[in-house]
Amino acid sequence: MSKHTLFVCQTCAFSSEEKKHNGKTGGELLFKSLMDQKNNLPENLDVQFAKCMSSCKRSCSITLNEKNKRTLFVGELTAKENTNDLIELAKTYIETKDGRVKKFNRPENLKQKLCISIPHLQNESEPSDQ
Repeated sequence: MSKHTLFVCQTCAFSSEEKKHNGKTGGELLFKSLMDQKNNLPENLDVQFAKCMSSCKRSCSITLNEKNKRTLFVGELTAKENTNDLIELAKTYIETKDGRVKKFNRPENLKQKLCISIPHLQNESEPSDQ
């Protein structure tokens, strides 16, 4: 089974009004919350920090990646409200063949969040369906 990665933006603000909460960025809090639920994460999912995802005016951003799938970018997240949703989204993403997670397949709390699906780079011999 291939390895998937969930990157959490380390520098994302806690909220649109507050950069840090109790000295921690929103990204740091979200990462900690995911690590606290490590037993609920899929075995083939690696969670890592990303230095910055350039979504600074919004709260936390993440990406889900796998080398042969689309990258899924989700923003406007909080550790308090979205940790379990991200775990469910990761499970759904891992189950897809190409990384496409339609809006109706996302957890309810993520349906209205910023979500972008980015095509993966292809070899010249691969047909494009992106």
